[in-house]
Amino acid sequence: MIEVVKLLLEKGAQVDVLDNDGWTPLHVAARNDNDAIIRLLMEYWADPYITCDDNLTPLAYAVRHDQRLAVKALVECGADCNIGSPGEFTALSLAARHGYSGTLELLIELGANIELLDARGESPLITAANYGHLKTAEILLQKGAHVNWEDYDGWTPLAIAARRGYGELVRLLLERGADQSIKKKQGASCSFSVIHRAICVGHVDVVRQLSDATDGQKPPMDTLGRSPLCFAVSHGRHAVVKLLLERESYQASLQDIYGSTPLGIAIRIGYESVARLLFNATKPSLDAGDLLGKSLRWWLSTVATPSMQELFDNLEKGADDTGSESDGNDEGGGMRAHCDICLMRIMRDQPRYHCDACLEADFDACVRCIELGEVLR
Repeated sequence: MIEVVKLLLEKGAQVDVLDNDGWTPLHVAARNDNDAIIRLLMEYWADPYITCDDNLTPLAYAVRHDQRLAVKALVECGADCNIGSPGEFTALSLAARHGYSGTLELLIELGANIELLDARGESPLITAANYGHLKTAEILLQKGAHVNWEDYDGWTPLAIAARRGYGELVRLLLERGADQSIKKKQGASCSFSVIHRAICVGHVDVVRQLSDATDGQKPPMDTLGRSPLCFAVSHGRHAVVKLLLERESYQASLQDIYGSTPLGIAIRIGYESVARLLFNATKPSLDAGDLLGKSLRWWLSTVATPSMQELFDNLEKGADDTGSESDGNDEGGGMRAHCDICLMRIMRDQPRYHCDACLEADFDACVRCIELGEVLR
């Protein structure tokens, strides 16, 4: 085959001729992992930066399909491994995306920049975290990749791995010094820590690892002063609530900027098994007031469901069956449309007050809270 290609080139065949799909001979050689033909074509000045209809250069195509002989030949013959396909991934980010650890190591040996960002502002390590490729991430960290690099949206590798529930990857990043106190910013007025992000999607094992790594430090708060436990309550994450109460029970008494405790939030939202857990952990006075001037007893009598009211009647009498704490039937899918002050759900046909300047233009307040005189603090 190579003799035929060489003969055609010697007779004047156009080295960068395109087929109907925009493929050059160099693309075809890369697809077939034919390093000998790649080297021959490059001797005749084949252009390694022409993109096919899929917007891939020959090098990008070779990386995408884990063709290591082609990758090595292209780079050794002059293709710059730090130039990606226009508007797309770099060669190293492509390898990280697909988890091709061997190709990734080869590219690094050939001079690929481990911190070079792709068109979306992602470093190769962030890309590896996005797709959960543990071995790829480990190689990048061994080669010196910045463990706390943030993409254009403020996501770190640890925040991404935690959100997606990649427990082994979270463990690796923490071992390599990832800082979980770095917050992903939501506009100018709200930010969430790594553990808040993991709680949002209910990754209990990841929350456990992150909690272990804090070593008794004060828990991170979001902009509204809500602790990880408070966040778990508001999202109906029964298993996470139970975990945090076992490890950091003091969080149950922490108030947000409106004076609400996790128990008050559970009562208002209607999460009975979570409320039972919190009550039994703290034994609070139901007459203690929040910054809205209302007590837990007032919220129970005003907005709580009949079954929640019955639960607390029994709890105060000591007659509730605490064995049902483990039922976990409050496990939710996250917050729906809600008031950002009291966290109660706002139905589609209910009036609300909306602020375009707060919480990335996503702050809503129910009529009750506004009438009680509350605003975003």
